[in-house]
Amino acid sequence: MKNKNFLLGMIGSLALAVVLLDTAPAFAQSCSPNADTGVTVDSDKSTQTTDIKNGNWQAQTFTVTGTGCFLLNSLTINVARFNSPADLIIEIVGTTAPDVPGVPAGLGGSATVLASATISPSHPSLTTSGSYADILVSFVSPPTILGGVQYAVLAHAASGTTGTNFWQFGLQDGNPYAGGKFCKWDSTNNAWDCPNGSGGGLDVKLSICVSPCPTGCVLTQGFWKTHGGNFPPSNPHPNAWPVTSLTLGTVTYSQADLLLILNEPVGGNGLISLAHQLIAAKLNVEKGADDTNVAATIAAADTLIGGSFIPPIGSAFLPTSETSALTSILDDYNNGLLGPTHCP
Repeated sequence: MKNKNFLLGMIGSLALAVVLLDTAPAFAQSCSPNADTGVTVDSDKSTQTTDIKNGNWQAQTFTVTGTGCFLLNSLTINVARFNSPADLIIEIVGTTAPDVPGVPAGLGGSATVLASATISPSHPSLTTSGSYADILVSFVSPPTILGGVQYAVLAHAASGTTGTNFWQFGLQDGNPYAGGKFCKWDSTNNAWDCPNGSGGGLDVKLSICVSPCPTGCVLTQGFWKTHGGNFPPSNPHPNAWPVTSLTLGTVTYSQADLLLILNEPVGGNGLISLAHQLIAAKLNVEKGADDTNVAATIAAADTLIGGSFIPPIGSAFLPTSETSALTSILDDYNNGLLGPTHCP
């Protein structure tokens, strides 16, 4: 049995690379955005596969080496479609002692699914029944994972996948992946069966793209409204603002004016609701939060506001139909749903 070992290492602050200790063929996906390379395993097709249908769940555990926070942007996984199965569902979960995948709700457990995606049987790379392909799986909201902590990629078929309609993973002999284990669900004992642990056996052929989490953290407009110093006079919170003025559109406002705007009821004026979120977003950026995912939105909001004077400093008005899309994105950013997480 061939033995292949892989090591994830940090290169600078963004790149992750793999060290191959032999010259076996390998594939690597192009990682984007904000990542360079992923974990790589052999691309040799294996004949040792197991059907994924009915309640036959399978899993592969993995660990990203290094420390700190990472975003799991995407993975490429080797699968085959046989006849006409329903969607193949890919999930990311944590692991439990002794380092086996958490049991999700679909198997009667309570493990939290960090991210989920599907592979369609009509995928253009799976046109022929029984043919294998390396399928890119990306997540709408990349899950946050920690270096040095083990997680698992789970796969199961949607309802209706029975008989001669099934999926298979591409597996590899003697190819321990990042110290992980390949597991199958034992429906008799209601537990994971992981006979192929670290150091040998079978592993799912896949690669993973990760990137460091955005720096800094964010706070909501409600926080900034109540942490601007002695406003209103009964406010017990100290001043936490990193700046004493901001420019909204092309107009510069003092901290006192900005606090008046934050405390102004929206009253159906889309300009006010947009200004609330824009003020919070700009304060978060000034505080050090990464603005990669929101810089374009901030610029678009400034362009839309232009030279308007926002109530109660002025009396400008914008319909919510013109502002709601930008307001929603900024709100997600300020709540830690788009880029940096919410401050503890």
